[in-house]
Amino acid sequence: MKNCKFHLIGLKSLEGKKSIYRAFLEDENVLRVKVSDDFSILEIKSKNLIIFSDLRKFLEDRFKGKYHVSRLTAESNDYLFLLSILGLIFVASFFIARIFNFSIMQTYMGAYLIVFSLFKLIDIKGFVNSFTEYDLLAKKFSNFAISFPFLELLLGILYFYLDNLFILNLLVFFLFFENTLGVLIVLRSKEKMKCACSGTFFRLNISKLTVFENLLMVFMSLYMILF
Repeated sequence: MKNCKFHLIGLKSLEGKKSIYRAFLEDENVLRVKVSDDFSILEIKSKNLIIFSDLRKFLEDRFKGKYHVSRLTAESNDYLFLLSILGLIFVASFFIARIFNFSIMQTYMGAYLIVFSLFKLIDIKGFVNSFTEYDLLAKKFSNFAISFPFLELLLGILYFYLDNLFILNLLVFFLFFENTLGVLIVLRSKEKMKCACSGTFFRLNISKLTVFENLLMVFMSLYMILF
């Protein structure tokens, strides 16, 4: 028996999930079909190995291009997309800093906070549910989790308007430092938990990348405070 997993693209409803089950179970080679709760992973247990090109053609023909599969997992794709966005923020910050005579750190931090606050605001309820799972302050004060995306957006905008950034950098340092502590606790426990840094726009587990994102903001804000 063979067990294969694929990234499933386009599925968004329980009805669609049922139609995929029915379609695959018509094939005598398929023993079991499972779709993840977030509709992103398709797992197939079969008697013989399923050829990827045949699987892709079967889905496209059967559902008229509505659903597609990829060899990569959803998380792998999201990591690449997230890293691309971080890279774009850095490149955009470089040019904005040159044009408006800002420091590159000031511009990056402002742009980062604005972009990722908007990701959170797309689905604020989903963000709050994830954020309260591990952030130390959000665990104790639910209102903090609700207000966090708005606070993050405000702080990002202020980086482009304030001349004296001392208090602003102190706030950013504190917010990201305490969040990093919560992230490290999760990593140490080895518990699988969704990261809320980009809301529900990316459904990534808390990882070393989360620590890297947070520490980058911690060290940049600390550098601007000290120097």
